Amino acid sequence: IPRSWIDVTNIDLLTCLCVSDILVTDFSSIIFDFSFFNRAIFLLIPDDQYKKNINNLWIKPEDLINNHICKNTDELILRLHEYKNYSSFIWKKYMSACDGYVCDKFQYFLTNINK
Repeated sequence: IPRSWIDVTNIDLLTCLCVSDILVTDFSSIIFDFSFFNRAIFLLIPDDQYKKNINNLWIKPEDLINNHICKNTDELILRLHEYKNYSSFIWKKYMSACDGYVCDKFQYFLTNINK
């Protein structure tokens, strides 16, 4: 890990998401949680892992992350050093119902389902 990076292995996940500038993950659904912050997301997916799992995914990674998919750590480090701006549509497209009122909406639904 380069000196300017912080290893967050032993820090609470929610704290990490709040303070992180960039998320590096694989096929994890954490990208949807992190998309709230509209910060950079990079996927580190070696070719063999990608080919093995691609048919089991509802959404293909390239449809979410565009060109931020890296096949190895060397490529990831290069892309991290080159990256400047980031904009994501993940939150808007997949998470927009998460507006802080989901429980209220669900309660309303349950109350009115049999009317």
